[in-house]
Amino acid sequence: MAINTNFTAQVTDLVESLTSAEKLNFSESIFTKSVETSPITQDHTVITGVRNGNLVPIIDNQPDYESFPFSDANTCAVPECDLSHNYSTNKWELGLIECKVPICLRSFDDDFLLFWNQYKMVQTDADKNESEYMQSALVQFLFNQFKTDHTAAQWRGGYFGDKSSASSLFNGIDGWFTQMEANASQIVTITENAGANYTAQKLSGERIYELLKEMYIKSADQSWQSDQPLEFRMSERNAKTLATYYTFLGDKACCDGLQVLKPEAVSSSLYSFQRLVFHDIPIKPMREWDEIINKTTELNSGWVGKKLVTPNAARVNPNRIILTYKNNLLLGTSEQSNLAFFDMWFSRDDDKIYMKVGSYFGASLPQKTDYILGI
Repeated sequence: MAINTNFTAQVTDLVESLTSAEKLNFSESIFTKSVETSPITQDHTVITGVRNGNLVPIIDNQPDYESFPFSDANTCAVPECDLSHNYSTNKWELGLIECKVPICLRSFDDDFLLFWNQYKMVQTDADKNESEYMQSALVQFLFNQFKTDHTAAQWRGGYFGDKSSASSLFNGIDGWFTQMEANASQIVTITENAGANYTAQKLSGERIYELLKEMYIKSADQSWQSDQPLEFRMSERNAKTLATYYTFLGDKACCDGLQVLKPEAVSSSLYSFQRLVFHDIPIKPMREWDEIINKTTELNSGWVGKKLVTPNAARVNPNRIILTYKNNLLLGTSEQSNLAFFDMWFSRDDDKIYMKVGSYFGASLPQKTDYILGI
């Protein structure tokens, strides 16, 4: 959709506390009031050189306990051993997400442009004007917002992608959640997800703790549990609830019939939701999960278009917990530059600036049983 209307209403929240707006230059104070999405590459292992349909390069090199038999030391006969490997048969599935947006500053009203110290560009035959136009505060702000939206789309596709969905926002690839849900034996059911509304779906701190315990016990007899540095991943909402639960447990008196936990066994002394631990396994809060579940019509029926009309509407599985290791959540792309490509140019044909952002990537779960999913 072209950006060709007055954006005053959309940036009001960002600048409502500022005075003398007409005198402001573009400054960091604008951006510090916005919520940023962390790069998806920060929390996942990136594999480059990937082609759509190629095998995921994972080799199962587990030791063979029936190799190297005893032989007769009095003969020269040496038994032959089988040195075989089990190569992954999983294939990469890449999807393309991209958008192009045209911007015409002539269509913005004068008051709005004044806030940005911007002018209406009417002369297009001067290189200086074009350069200033491209580097203007407003254009740079919109371009950064465009890139932020792209990062959010990568998180949406990487985790929540589902080829069976009717929405083009989700159906390009199968994300990690969809791949994990395909194996029922690795799932711990969170019954509260079936609640009639968002309030009914909320988990208590004690319930989250019990789910972590159930997932930990379920993984304990599986060999992968001790092979890699594990981590729990859960929504930030539930991580905060768990941190509060841990804190209140520390206030409870002993021996009154309540469950008492040793603080050092489950968390750091600060009980921060960003530094939680369960049986020496770190818990990573995933704020992006909450954002996607709450702010997409596919997962939150409370939205009608761009307006949230039913805030307490039930979400689609708002409570999700993953127990696995980082190297089992692979993000693949053909080359590093294709994981995020950006372009911006001025067209004299229609006196507009065009922005184009996209990426070509896929999400892979190479070891199909090396995880426990709470959902």
